[in-house]
Amino acid sequence: MAWLDSQLPGATVTESKNCYDLSSDPNRDIDNLHEGCKEMEGHALMVVAELSSNKKVVGVSLRGFGSEGGVKVGDSFANLFEATEHKRFLLNEPVNALGLSTDGKSMTFGRGPDFGVNIASRHVECNIGTSYVSPDTSSLRTMKDELCGAHNDGSQVKLLRFEAWLVPFKIPTESLTGDEQEWLSDTLGGKIDLGSPKACYSMDYFTADKSTKKLREACAGPLKPDAMMVTVSTL
Repeated sequence: MAWLDSQLPGATVTESKNCYDLSSDPNRDIDNLHEGCKEMEGHALMVVAELSSNKKVVGVSLRGFGSEGGVKVGDSFANLFEATEHKRFLLNEPVNALGLSTDGKSMTFGRGPDFGVNIASRHVECNIGTSYVSPDTSSLRTMKDELCGAHNDGSQVKLLRFEAWLVPFKIPTESLTGDEQEWLSDTLGGKIDLGSPKACYSMDYFTADKSTKKLREACAGPLKPDAMMVTVSTL
């Protein structure tokens, strides 16, 4: 849990609330997951799939899987992890972050699907390397082994356990920490005071208007800045 907290700025994984547990659902019905995890305001959705290969795949999203089969959900925050080896896979196609299969029965990450799971049949799909990629290798076979593992006899990897959690989430409001401000000020020769910068524009994940026109209007003219600093944070 602590490792995942470090990988997800703004999330508090250690305070997650369980909203679905396959072991408590005798019908193994995806509608029960949708119902139990629908109150996502202020939270990210985290799903944990334990596989027969001893791998644990963790998927995190701010949008959720949606309710319509065959429709991809765009989510630039979406993440895929393999927890036993502390492996993070990078989102390559935010517009194809996650969704439901055409029949609405499988939860999918990526258009491969890079990872997919059907809780009713316990079927697992693992085609990593399209919408999510490994930062360490370009080999699709290696990526598949890293995420989902394999059985020595070549048998199909199956789903053993599945849980979903609502994770408290808050977009970080401070782009730079105190230590980072001090370092940057020193790097700039101490000529610019970063102790009390005035933010003229802020774009977070939920900002509706992401145009540069808004930035120019807010940060030019009336403020007459001596210098302007732009910070960009990645998840």
